[in-house]
Amino acid sequence: MLPKRLLMLMSVAVVLACCGQIASAQVTLTLWSELTMDVHRDYYVNEVVAGFERENPDIKIEVSFKEDLNQALRTAMQAGAGPDIVYTPGPSFALEYVLADMLLPLDHYAELMNWSEKISGWALDLGRVDGKLYSLPLELEAMVLFYNKTLFEEMGWAPPQTLEEMEAIAEAAFEMGIIPFAHGNNDWRPANEWHVGVFLNHYAGPKAVKAALKGEKPWTDEEFVEAIAMLNEYMQRGWFSQGVGNYYSLRGEDRWSMLASGEAAMIIEGSWAMSSAGEYFGPKAGTDTEWDWVPVPVFREGVEAPLYTIGMGSTISINARSPYPDEAAKFIDYLFADRQRAARWIYDQGAIFNNPLPFEPTDFPADMEERWARFVSDLAAAVSGGNYGYTTWTFWPPRSDVYIYEGIESVWSGELSPNDYLANLDAIFREEIADGKIPPIPD
Repeated sequence: MLPKRLLMLMSVAVVLACCGQIASAQVTLTLWSELTMDVHRDYYVNEVVAGFERENPDIKIEVSFKEDLNQALRTAMQAGAGPDIVYTPGPSFALEYVLADMLLPLDHYAELMNWSEKISGWALDLGRVDGKLYSLPLELEAMVLFYNKTLFEEMGWAPPQTLEEMEAIAEAAFEMGIIPFAHGNNDWRPANEWHVGVFLNHYAGPKAVKAALKGEKPWTDEEFVEAIAMLNEYMQRGWFSQGVGNYYSLRGEDRWSMLASGEAAMIIEGSWAMSSAGEYFGPKAGTDTEWDWVPVPVFREGVEAPLYTIGMGSTISINARSPYPDEAAKFIDYLFADRQRAARWIYDQGAIFNNPLPFEPTDFPADMEERWARFVSDLAAAVSGGNYGYTTWTFWPPRSDVYIYEGIESVWSGELSPNDYLANLDAIFREEIADGKIPPIPD
């Protein structure tokens, strides 16, 4: 029989060992995000991440915010590092990391956690490459037409439903010294592709765009050339912030301040802006104006309306080198597991937290902001009906996507014709098709 003192020492050792095991079971996951506004960053940390940590006290999430997330990711992951939980700016960006074997296949977790029952099927398919699931899409978004509602009422302008109505407003505004469209790219050069995507889809039509994305027709077809020529005409007429010079100098806050003050009439931008428009309008912003939105009109007869050019502003994956894939999968599941919780995030912060879930009207609080509620319901109806276009950052392969927003500047400067610009795009696109770098295209 062991002496009592020895038994006590052994008991203490066991307790200390157990405590050590408990302490070592505390897992810290790293996560990088590109959220830019303090209000969104604070909400993400204090509500989304903190809510997960409360439900999973053995997992800690360490969040870092990056201004140029994709560049930071590329540098870190090529060096064999990077965060455990990998956010990218969209499926075409995620594809780069899949092809470099940097992301972990998620099929096991998808089956284990029933993601096919939680996430809209067409959206889930956006993360599949060669039949395997590597990413889940976040922030379902669409390009819409924002306008200064107060200015429109003062001028007697109705929200445009057709191209003719939109151009009539643009012409009238321009003649009065009001900027028709407050556009610019000083703080985000890829803003160029917002406009390229809208004009391709709303002029040529989503069926033509889809056929080209599947390699069934070239980007040099007449309807695409005419779409880019139309975009260039808007720029040359000064409808986009009075021309290229101003366009390149304007940041997001400049453009939205111009819209709120009535210096500009409209902005074509993604639905993510609904989350921040309130920063510029209304008493809190020191203005007496209000904003609203409508779908961007179609630009040609035969293209069905209303049309939403949709995209995913983000994807989420697991770093293939993460030592904690199970814990990372738990966090990913948390984002999709509860529709009412996800609806609350939209209610609190707007469209930037709009995850692709099969929401029901009863998921949302009864007093949800009307403009956000209308967007979520109208977009869901359009997508379920198959009437949607394709944003470049979601559905184009990586090199083609970069050329789209860099090359269009040569069209605006007169160095390239619309046809030459599209011929260059087509050549790059064909190479990426041959390399298997085309993101999934939903039916």
